[in-house]
Amino acid sequence: MDSPGRTTDLDLVCEREHLLAALAPTYVWWQLEGSPEERCRRILAQVMNLGTYDDIRAVERLFAAGELAAVMKLAEPGWLTPRSWDFWRGRLGFSTEHDVPEAPPARRFDAEVLQTGL
Repeated sequence: MDSPGRTTDLDLVCEREHLLAALAPTYVWWQLEGSPEERCRRILAQVMNLGTYDDIRAVERLFAAGELAAVMKLAEPGWLTPRSWDFWRGRLGFSTEHDVPEAPPARRFDAEVLQTGL
């Protein structure tokens, strides 16, 4: 039996869903696609990139450092600016357990495809 005031896994899931639903309209102005996990990751990336101090602290209260590191590892090009990337690498105190690259993923273009229009 849970003691009073102790957060259960279900409580945590509900708190996370509530927080993401509250943050999404501020940070995501387009229709999100994908699985619930992908949408969660995208909202978190937006907050990590553009968030206010209070919103960042709210995310850190409900998501572990490893989960936020996973958002970085799975980020697509353009999700996090180099400045935000550096901030989060420092904020999360990366050690050998978090194998996150030093720079965010960069956009790459295939010159041949650009030239031929394929």
